[in-house]
Amino acid sequence: VCIECSGVHRSLGVHVSKVRSLTLDTWDTGLLDLMTAVGNEGANAVLEAVPVGAKPTPQSTRQEKAEWIEAKYKAREFVEPAWAL
Repeated sequence: VCIECSGVHRSLGVHVSKVRSLTLDTWDTGLLDLMTAVGNEGANAVLEAVPVGAKPTPQSTRQEKAEWIEAKYKAREFVEPAWAL
């Protein structure tokens, strides 16, 4: 995750999205176990199951990145309806 996207994630609040650095943050055992078991691919298989539009690229504007990240994590727009909360 680029520094710009991590800033967007952090602005959503930890109740919506958590961003952790491998070198700068501490990882509690529960979070480490979860990420080991699920991983990014597993999480994205659920959170991006029904993609709408193109995923932002490094060349995308901050606004485009923010809109996509909010749609994915806050609104859960890309989750299969049966899995949506």
